[in-house]
Amino acid sequence: MKPIQIQEAKQKVRTVDFLGWTDRDQRRAFFARGENGQPLRVTLDPVCPLNGHFLSNPIPDRELVEIVPYRVLPPPCRANKAEANLDNRDNYFEPWERVYGACMYLDDVDEKPLRERWVDFKKRAREAYEEEKKAVGKMTADDYRLERYGAKSRRKVTRAELQKWRKGKLATVETIFNGPHEKHGRCDTAGWLNLTFDMVKDGAGEIRDYYLHGLWATERNIDPQEFAQERELFKQYIKKNVRNALKRIYDIAHREKTFEPVLDMHWPDWQCLFASVRYRARFDDGSFVYLSDFAVSDQLTPAELANVKLYEPACQNRKQTAVGLRVNSEFTELLDGEVRIELNHDPREIIRAAMVESKKPGAGDHPCVDLAKICHTLKAHGKITAKWPTKNGVKDIFNNQAELRGYFGRLFKATHEPDPKNPHYHKHYLHFSVD
Repeated sequence: MKPIQIQEAKQKVRTVDFLGWTDRDQRRAFFARGENGQPLRVTLDPVCPLNGHFLSNPIPDRELVEIVPYRVLPPPCRANKAEANLDNRDNYFEPWERVYGACMYLDDVDEKPLRERWVDFKKRAREAYEEEKKAVGKMTADDYRLERYGAKSRRKVTRAELQKWRKGKLATVETIFNGPHEKHGRCDTAGWLNLTFDMVKDGAGEIRDYYLHGLWATERNIDPQEFAQERELFKQYIKKNVRNALKRIYDIAHREKTFEPVLDMHWPDWQCLFASVRYRARFDDGSFVYLSDFAVSDQLTPAELANVKLYEPACQNRKQTAVGLRVNSEFTELLDGEVRIELNHDPREIIRAAMVESKKPGAGDHPCVDLAKICHTLKAHGKITAKWPTKNGVKDIFNNQAELRGYFGRLFKATHEPDPKNPHYHKHYLHFSVD
């Protein structure tokens, strides 16, 4: 059992003991033991686009280290608490903002620092306005010819054409910095130099959003640049590993065709997907999995309670633990805590040491330790192989957990059933190639 930390939103950090996955193939839930010793089932929900599916299991077959609240997108912002109420349907929110499920808003203590940012913004806008006006006045006929006709043009530009072009450029600058006052969306929009403080509080110029997002990033010790890079990596991961669900189309003869399209998502879909990330699970190899949610339940079925007992440190009064069982680098001994078992380069010795006999029917086929880890060690040292040819080539049976358990169980049975003709001889139905 390995202690891990999990933290649900707005709750304290809990330390539980990670026992093992409920299903090594799916890996969507694992067993744990709480602080009071009560068995728990923790279900994970990886982030996936709507109408999409993963090409392979996104959760690695590794031991979990922690599950913490995490976001890849800053929250939406509003001017006050009343407008930030997501439950009020009169308040306007984008689809991704409702998916996010939280909202920041201005408080009384934010009045002074936000006003300072507004004054600084208008100062920089005034400087930019003067520079743009000077730049327009210095534009020549060559600049007009280059923009209008291209670099290879030798067309003669008249004085009237140049003045008309400068006048249009200057009108654009005036619109940007001293534009008309008009209603647009949730707030009034105008030129940068005409923004009032009430308009800034309502979101104009994104001054308010940058200010609140800075507070949010500072509180969580987040670098905004690294945050944007991680969001882009997450986007590339989704593009590589997720496809849309199968679609069915019909041709002119009404014959049905099924095809698997590539992932088709637009920017609003990506915004909603980023907003759905609420937790991040970290594993012992340093990999991460982003979760939309996870659930902790202490209501286990009788079958699940029986499976939890398989992860107990002691099995049949033997001092054998899943963590302590390992093979030395020379592959000559199996180390079971303080007990050393000589292997003599025979994988069947590991099987006999790893499997557990029980009085319950069928319980002898279940391992007391992680068979996949033992098999990985055997394969890494080149001591055990088991493959068969298929239509697509050669298949490694030990890459499938269900087949792995079946083979180990049958080998255990073979090594424990005596030959009726010779009680001192054990039959071996499975053959492992040992180097």
